Amino acid sequence: MRWPWRRQRPEQHGTWADAHTGRPRVLIEHPDAAERSVLEHRLEEAGYSVASCGGPDAAEGRACPLAVDGSCALVAHADVIVHGLPVGHQENREVLRLLRARFPDTPLVVEIPRPEAERYPGTLEGCIVLPFPASGDEIIRAVRDAVVSSA
Repeated sequence: MRWPWRRQRPEQHGTWADAHTGRPRVLIEHPDAAERSVLEHRLEEAGYSVASCGGPDAAEGRACPLAVDGSCALVAHADVIVHGLPVGHQENREVLRLLRARFPDTPLVVEIPRPEAERYPGTLEGCIVLPFPASGDEIIRAVRDAVVSSA
């Protein structure tokens, strides 16, 4: 099913789709394309510039640049990162670790089931943690708070 409001664009791997418009940039990391699309739409409606990534498992034969050499153009230019990748997978925990280590000034909103949050507390240190499933309004509120606190 095609959503009428969804812009058809390829998966983002290294560049933002639009020129910086002065709007805060939000990077969504989520394995589910439909979930990413809905959240992209909600954040764009709320006034954010949005890019998305499916994470290491969705790299379609390409290695995650963050995991390979610690750099990612999407991350480097993001004002806030919304991380919804399953933390139960080692690769995704490594992404979180790298994000915190290499981009410590970029707020990181993590949506995670409570049992996983309890299992990996060190992984979430310094993150804004939202219990899964978080509503779109809760995620937008967390992004807004992160933008304000980092300004």
